[in-house]
Amino acid sequence: AARYVRSGQLQLVPHEAWYLENGRFDKARMLAKWEVPMRRAESEGYAGLRITGDPAWLNSEEERRAFMEYERDATDLLARSRVVALCTYAASRCSPTDMFDIMAAHPSALVPSAAGWKTVTTGV
Repeated sequence: AARYVRSGQLQLVPHEAWYLENGRFDKARMLAKWEVPMRRAESEGYAGLRITGDPAWLNSEEERRAFMEYERDATDLLARSRVVALCTYAASRCSPTDMFDIMAAHPSALVPSAAGWKTVTTGV
């Protein structure tokens, strides 16, 4: 991993640096921000971009609603790109309504079941 970090192929960015500017989340800024790594991956000859994010930093209902709106728009943006994204949510921190919103914002979800992990296609 250290070799990929040194080469710039792997970047680990804290949520404060990626999602928050002046301590505030801004959907429009975030959607525009994705253009930079997508263009960089393409210009450097990569087949695409793989990303993962964890919204555990969300603290309020207002932040959660704004982030879900962003997730829906980001899903649309990234679907038109050569990007594979994995969004992780702690089920223990999500209400049933949260889970519905999360699944509605993503084309598929990996969920635990009695038989193990199962992929659910949401149709987004």
